[in-house]
Amino acid sequence: GLEPQLAAERFPVVLGGCCTLIPGAVAAARNATGQPVGLVTIDGHLDLYDGETSETGEAADLPVALCIGHGDEQLVAVGRERPLVDPAHVALLAHRDSDEARGLRALMPEQAGIDLSWDVDAVRERGPAALAAEALEHLTARVDRFWLAIDVDVLADDVFPATPVKQPGGLTRDELLELAAPIATDSHCIGLSFACYDPDMDTADRAGARDVAGMLERMLAG
Repeated sequence: GLEPQLAAERFPVVLGGCCTLIPGAVAAARNATGQPVGLVTIDGHLDLYDGETSETGEAADLPVALCIGHGDEQLVAVGRERPLVDPAHVALLAHRDSDEARGLRALMPEQAGIDLSWDVDAVRERGPAALAAEALEHLTARVDRFWLAIDVDVLADDVFPATPVKQPGGLTRDELLELAAPIATDSHCIGLSFACYDPDMDTADRAGARDVAGMLERMLAG
């Protein structure tokens, strides 16, 4: 499991699966360190839905909400502490579903107490590397260690088609790497997950799988 790896101060890289793994990874990080941990997401979605506001009811819509203690009582109790993450210790980067989420009456970052939130337009406006530095500066002033969760649907559909949720816009591969590499290689980052690649949607020669491996290699090389 993750907890022994983290307790041994190894840097785990978890390949999903989907974003439902985030609360478990954060719980393991908190248990292993014995102290509060933060969460950085690089994701096309805010993932702040609950069982009533999610159109699908899928747990993949809920992970950030569950981490900050919002949602079904049994699901938010996944870890020893509640909430798993203080909302002030969450940074949401490159999302592009705010209008849709607001229309569905989902919890919004400002309502949740999450003040570190930059959508895909802000990433482009400020520049991925500059925004990564800004997010790190704010977050690491508040919490010593954090988990990085990347959802491959943060990329534009034509850049990475082997993922099920389609939405307009999205980052290029280089933009994602410029944003994620400084965060993944920061000394405060305790581990990362990379989720939502769907092998059933990949090409026969597994181009998507090779792409994921190549992005991770470049990202962790800094």
